[in-house]
Amino acid sequence: MANNPSDPESASMEVSETKLVNFAEKTKFDVVSEFVFPPIPAGGALDNRFSQLGVEIVYPNDVSEIVKPDGTWNGQVPSFGYVKGAVTYNSLSDIPGISGTDLAWIMKGLVDYTEGDVAPKLPEYFGKSLETSVFQLDPNQLLTVTGGYRAVLRRPLKR
Repeated sequence: MANNPSDPESASMEVSETKLVNFAEKTKFDVVSEFVFPPIPAGGALDNRFSQLGVEIVYPNDVSEIVKPDGTWNGQVPSFGYVKGAVTYNSLSDIPGISGTDLAWIMKGLVDYTEGDVAPKLPEYFGKSLETSVFQLDPNQLLTVTGGYRAVLRRPLKR
């Protein structure tokens, strides 16, 4: 195998006088869809409030705390992080200069964002994987790099 994640184009090798062996059970892998939080709409009221306060939101890496077993939203707001200056906070109430009014307003905005923007996307991604055959080692196949993935292009044999 040839692999060079930092420069996939240079991940190549030449072989001669070799036999290609295919183990079907080794040519499959799981493709798992990872959930990525949609950004809070830029220019919207919640985004503007964060900007006014000099606070940047940090989206969670995991959505398991906000989903039911069927992948739907459980009604909880995710545990966001917040950055103000060079300091990261786990709670809005820990940030100096955030008033009770700002806190209530932002929490309501985060509930609306989670319910309107995040929740509809959860069932589409959460807990789904797909086992798929990637490729079989065949001298008539050409591997190329496209969008960070190796794509298998098959040329028909000329007889």
